[in-house]
Amino acid sequence: SIEFIEMCQITFIVVGLNPHYYWVSSSLYWLSAPPRWLEYCLNEKTVSKYVQFGINVFGIDASLNPMEIAKKSVNLLSSFFFYTLGLKDTFTKVGIKQEDFPVMAQKACGGSTLQGFIPLKQDDIENIFKMCL
Repeated sequence: SIEFIEMCQITFIVVGLNPHYYWVSSSLYWLSAPPRWLEYCLNEKTVSKYVQFGINVFGIDASLNPMEIAKKSVNLLSSFFFYTLGLKDTFTKVGIKQEDFPVMAQKACGGSTLQGFIPLKQDDIENIFKMCL
């Protein structure tokens, strides 16, 4: 339910998390970012995508308030990644340091605005990374 361009945006954010900076035993370490990215992008303009996702993927009751469905969707995705799959839920747990966020974010957006779900500038990407600490 997330369109291709939005998936490209999270892929570019993840590009900032590359082996040049960190050697992590699992290639799945970056999966702590998507739930935080979704949380960061949630607003009145994007809520309908989250509602579709929550209803279609997690079977959330469609009669609930849209923002409630959206927040529940992000929480359920986080729970799936971090509890069901047992993935690391923070960058800290895999050794990624906040001091490297500016360079990582710059690599992710190429010094420009990353178009997608919502436009993200380098500061936005750094903020998403901070949510992953």
